[in-house]
Amino acid sequence: MPGRICSRRAWRRRSRTTRATSPPPASRPRSAIRSRSPCCAAVLRASARRYACTIRCVAATRSPRCAHRCSWIRKERASVAELARASALAGVARQSRSGRPDGAAGVRLATLDSEGLVSLASRRGCRKTLAARLRVALGLGLPDPGRAVMNADGAAVLWGGLGQDLVLLPSAGLGAAARLEAAIGDAGAVTPLAGARTLITVAGPDAGEALARLLPIDLDATAFPPGSVAHTLAGHVGVLVWRREEDVVLGCYRSFGVALWHACLNAGRGFGVVT
Repeated sequence: MPGRICSRRAWRRRSRTTRATSPPPASRPRSAIRSRSPCCAAVLRASARRYACTIRCVAATRSPRCAHRCSWIRKERASVAELARASALAGVARQSRSGRPDGAAGVRLATLDSEGLVSLASRRGCRKTLAARLRVALGLGLPDPGRAVMNADGAAVLWGGLGQDLVLLPSAGLGAAARLEAAIGDAGAVTPLAGARTLITVAGPDAGEALARLLPIDLDATAFPPGSVAHTLAGHVGVLVWRREEDVVLGCYRSFGVALWHACLNAGRGFGVVT
C-alpha cells in the first residue's frame, strides 16, 4: 500500500511538470481573427445601416404606465371599458323556445344587467362602521351569512363570503363603484365588477325542478326562502345562487357565462324553455 501511494504521488508530480513545461498551443493572431473578406465586411455595413433607424434608445421610447389608460388593455377583441357594457351572452341569449313544443313553457331564462355590480370588503375592525355608512347611503345594512337584503329601488347587498359582500346598484350603472366608495370612505374597499360577472335569471312554474337537475342544493321555499344566497357548483361552474320573490339569479365569472347559459337550457328543456 505505501508503495502504491508513492507511485501515485510521483505520477502527479510528473503530470504537473509536464503541463508546466509544455509550450502553449498555437493560437491565431488577432489580426487574422479580425480580418474578413471585403464582401463579408460590405454585407455587415449594409445590415448596420438598414437597422440603425429602427434600433433606438430604450430610455427615449419608454413611457410611464400612467400614460396609458386602463381602457386600452385588449380583452376579447375589446377594451376593458367596452367589455363593461357588453354582455358575455351577446349573440347567445336570443329569443327562442326549446324543449317541449306544446303548452306553455315552464322555464324562462333571461340576463340581468351587471353594470352596477360591486364587490365590497370591510377593513379590519370597521365592519360596524361600514354597515352604518351603507345604511345611510342606500338604506341597506350588511346581510347575515347566506342572506341578501334589497330595497324598493332594486339595490341589493348580497353575502359574498367571509368578510366580503356584493352590492348591486342597477340605477347607478358603471358609476356604482364611485358612488359606493364616496359613501363608505375608508371603512371598506370597493372593486367594480362591471363586465366581470354574468348574471342569469331563471323563472317560471317549473324553475325549481329544472334547477334541481343542475344545482346540488335544496331550492324548496322552506329550505331556501326568498332572500337566501348560496355559493355552489352548477356542473363544473362555480355559481352564486340568489333567491328572489319572482325568480332565482345565478351568477358566475364572465368566462363561464356561455357554459352556464347552455347548462340552464339543458336543465329546462324537459319543461319547455323560452329565452
